Amino acid sequence: MERYTIQKSHSKDGWICTDTQNKLICYFENGKFNDIKKLAFQHGVDRPDASTAERIYQGMYDWLKENHHDKVFSTKK
Repeated sequence: MERYTIQKSHSKDGWICTDTQNKLICYFENGKFNDIKKLAFQHGVDRPDASTAERIYQGMYDWLKENHHDKVFSTKK
């Protein structure tokens, strides 16, 4: 299983990136993350602290930039 997955969000310019290892879902719009949520809240797992969230964001950002640059970082409308 891949560490990260990506899918188009319902918003016109947004993407949903999932970190399958940490069971996190992040929303990525206009070249930046705007939210992070635990997929496992229902299982009693807490939201990550700020430094952990920052590391997760950076890993996802690097992965998105390397693997999905044209799709995610495109300025075309």
